[in-house]
Amino acid sequence: MNLSRRERMIGLAALIAVALLAADRLLLSPLLEKREAMAMERAALTEELDRALLLMRSRREAMSQWRRMTDEALIQDQAAAESRLLHALRTWSRQSRLSLHTVQPERAHSEHGMQVIALRAGASGDMAAVARFLFLAESADDLPLRIERLRLAQGQQGDQLTLELRLSTLCRSPASPVAVGPSRAVAEDQAQSLAALQVEASE
Repeated sequence: MNLSRRERMIGLAALIAVALLAADRLLLSPLLEKREAMAMERAALTEELDRALLLMRSRREAMSQWRRMTDEALIQDQAAAESRLLHALRTWSRQSRLSLHTVQPERAHSEHGMQVIALRAGASGDMAAVARFLFLAESADDLPLRIERLRLAQGQQGDQLTLELRLSTLCRSPASPVAVGPSRAVAEDQAQSLAALQVEASE
């Protein structure tokens, strides 16, 4: 069968088109898809690396800030830490007009390489005084403080509330930590605090 030149050109063009289509399906499209997948994977790895670097930087900054806070806020003298906590408690109760009735220091114990100094306190006052006291305690930035337990109850008078709470602070553990009870200085400070509060109440 003799084909004309025009028919041969059409047939050749058709064969070329089929070959190009087959090449696109078999070679070009998979290659482009693989390239796109590699680009997406590279972008995801880059993003993950950026997050890891940011996390490492944040961790270094957090550790540096923690060391700075430890150096500035934590002291190694347990008696001084107890006295500072008692002084803060007395100051907050006076500023909030909360009547402080009992203060009972607890036996210090070690936790995560730190000495935990805790005390229990009982107080009474109206809702505004309690709210002000808790605000002062929570916003204290010069003392590592944690309110571990808090109990509110209605007092004998209608507008009075009784507050029972347990507070704790931290100090550095000495080289050879020894658990000891409340120091004499703390007892004297507690007695002075309660005496001052009784004088204020009587006035």
